[in-house]
Amino acid sequence: MTDSLSRVLNKQFHQNTNYLQRCTDDLNRTEEIANKHDHKATAYKVGAYAAIALFFIVAAAACVLVQIYFSPFFPVMGIITICLFPPLLALVKKIFALAAAEEMQAKRTRGIKAEYQKILANSEETQRSLQELSCHSLAQNTDYKPLLANYNYWNKLWIEKEIALKKKL
Repeated sequence: MTDSLSRVLNKQFHQNTNYLQRCTDDLNRTEEIANKHDHKATAYKVGAYAAIALFFIVAAAACVLVQIYFSPFFPVMGIITICLFPPLLALVKKIFALAAAEEMQAKRTRGIKAEYQKILANSEETQRSLQELSCHSLAQNTDYKPLLANYNYWNKLWIEKEIALKKKL
């Protein structure tokens, strides 16, 4: 209940803020956000492994019970077990995809924070970047560094994907 309440409050908070304020808030809470995504990814993986283990335990118990009490139906039970395995694998693949997405989100959050730390360390390069991207008045204002960190992270990611695509071709 508390989690859904915090999501509603967080959504209302983000509706009343602009992108710069959200970037600044996310940078201030980087570790909290990244740890939350890591925790979700771990929970998804544990759930997937638990589903696989539970399936095999239930299938083995059902096969034993059918063999003991209804021996003629044992081949039917084997077929049913085999037929239920592909949907389980599809479910586990979806759960692992969710875990991978959460891990990627944690990595992105930490990557943007790392870009922000680089920007804070290189003030001359930051001023040049801000001047290239906008008018001169923004370059004097340091409040736009969170936006520049997001831009640098996504631009670097875009360049890496272009390089990987060129290597494939």
